[in-house]
Formats: sequence, C-alpha cells, structure tokens
Amino acid sequence: MGSYLTISGESSAELEIKRSVFSSFAKNAQSAEEAIEYINAQKKANVNARHVAYAYAFGDNRQVVKFFDAGEPARTAGKPILGAIEQMDLSDVVVVVARVFGGVKLGASGLARAYSNAASFALKNAAIVERNQGFRCRIQASHKDYDRQTTLLEQSGCRIVEIDYSMDEPVVVFLALGSVLMDLPGKLSQIAGKKMDIAILGEEVIDLEIGGGSR
Repeated sequence: MGSYLTISGESSAELEIKRSVFSSFAKNAQSAEEAIEYINAQKKANVNARHVAYAYAFGDNRQVVKFFDAGEPARTAGKPILGAIEQMDLSDVVVVVARVFGGVKLGASGLARAYSNAASFALKNAAIVERNQGFRCRIQASHKDYDRQTTLLEQSGCRIVEIDYSMDEPVVVFLALGSVLMDLPGKLSQIAGKKMDIAILGEEVIDLEIGGGSR
C-alpha cells in the first residue's frame, strides 16, 4: 500500500443558493459498507431534504468509487461530489450532500457547481491526514533509560499506544513507519549501551496529520 491522503473523523458545511440549502457531510470510512451506513444515517437525519446525493472513494489509488445523483439530473450531483474528492486527492472518504429545495431551479451547471462547492466546503473543514502502512512494534525498555528511549520513539515519529509496567522492565508497544524502523534499533541500543531488539507484532495503518480543517 502506498501512502495517500484522507480525512480524520467527520466534518460538515452548509451552503444556501437561491433559497435551496445544501448541507454537506464528510467522513473517513474504511469500506463501502461503512460508507452506506453513514449515508443511510444522513438520510434519516435530513428527512426534509428532497435530494440526498453522495459519493465515496476507497484505496490508495481510489480503486473503488461510486456516486449517486439522488433524483437530480444525471451527473449534476453525485459526480460533482466525487469530483471534489478527486480534486483534493483524497480517498477512504464518503461525502453526502442533502438539498432542501428552495423553489428556484438552478439549471444543470448551477446544480453541479452547488454540489461541488458544498462537498468541497465539508472536506476543507476536515483534518487532512496522510495514510501509511506501518507496523505495531514492541520493545523491552529499561527503568533507567525509559525516559530517553520513549522520547526517542516520539521524536522519531512513533506513536506509543501501550506501556506495560507489570514486567521487571517496562514493555512499550508503539506504531512506526517502515522507514523509521531501519535506524531505530541502533539508536535505542546506543542509549541502552547494549543490543536492543524491536519485535514486529504486525502491520497497521498509521495516519499522520498534515493540515486542513477549521476546527
């Protein structure tokens, strides 16, 4: 899996054009099933909307994509929403736009622009993260070097997820990118004054926040 951009958590926005209100909602999702569950939840939450259009994309190259116009003219709703996702180079995301009709028709180009802008606003309100394939790892730290060892892990971009003090020496479980693991054993060994081994417990997705969001 190559690295790619996605969003963290959920975000939303609202846009009003000629009395039509476009409420947009974006969420990080790991599968089509999760996306559909979120879409259905938004449909229930926006019962006054005449149209609830959506799009989603998954995979490091957006291998899986789908969009739905929800009764709007063909490719004026779902496709522009997908276009907003693609324009920001995102994946593993679902965007829903609910339109409460205001009585004034916007025309095909106006509709497409409205759905695109609504989707973009929601996505721009989200925190953008870089998704990477990493590893869950474990080291046997030492009491005397514990602070220096955990500081090194954090400064190297590792994410400490668990510390077990029940053993004679602290056991530290952390997430790390493969590129970091190349030099980490030597640096840990230098601190400890002895050979330090890193146990690889398995692969794990790691999200690194790079920006975005208005929160």
